[in-house]
Amino acid sequence: MSADKHTSRGAHSKTPRKKRKFSEAVRKRRRRLIGIIVILLLVICAVLAGGYNVYVDVQGKYTPSSDAADSSIVGVSDDASDRSNAPATRVPHIAELLSCSVDEVSTHLGENALLVSDFVDPLSSTAVVRHMKYSLTNEPNDGRSGFPTVFVNANIQNKVVQVGYGVSLRLLDVGDVSFADAITHKHLIEKTLGLMGFTCDDNQVHLPANPADYSTYEENGTTLKTQEFTFEGDCSYNNKPLKFSAVLSYDFTAANLPTGNVSDTLRNLYVYVIEK
Repeated sequence: MSADKHTSRGAHSKTPRKKRKFSEAVRKRRRRLIGIIVILLLVICAVLAGGYNVYVDVQGKYTPSSDAADSSIVGVSDDASDRSNAPATRVPHIAELLSCSVDEVSTHLGENALLVSDFVDPLSSTAVVRHMKYSLTNEPNDGRSGFPTVFVNANIQNKVVQVGYGVSLRLLDVGDVSFADAITHKHLIEKTLGLMGFTCDDNQVHLPANPADYSTYEENGTTLKTQEFTFEGDCSYNNKPLKFSAVLSYDFTAANLPTGNVSDTLRNLYVYVIEK
């Protein structure tokens, strides 16, 4: 009987010491775990702060904030080092297409001019009822806007009464020229009309005095989103008076991304000439 009691007391006397040792071990592990979590949180905060600083730096470096800033960022020199790496395209001489039959268009443009669309609008309220679009597949492709394009519009007699040309500025060998400089310094529209075969007075195209007329901005109100304007004027071919309409379009969406660059700006020119 006494032996049983002794055994019982001995077993119970060891239990508290084991519990205390176990509790101390748990507390030590808990403290280590808390320390590790705190260190991880500090590291994560440091990484996030560094990433934000890089983002702000990139935005400040590559995001154009106004047309004036755009002019200072991009190159407007005629020096070859300022030009795009994309090969220059040859602007097609399409003035003689006016008054031709639509059947003669393909022959004039050549076998590498791919007809990509051709539709007739019988309900058109203008003299133009047939719209044709050719892709110049023998010319360089800038990889963004595609191949240069020729637009041919005809009347109900299938006589060409309007021609147009669309091209990325990357293929016109003018470099990363700003919107304002393309008009005021490069005279891009007048020169393109000349290469298309039309006669156009120099300095006929002028930029609107108010940049708000051709610029849109991101929500912050300072970062350029797009610049676009339609310019109109007179030209001629073989002394025949004609009218032109040209759209210059800049899209800064890709350039405004954190990983973007000003050279990612989509710059396109569309020039249309129609009989008066």
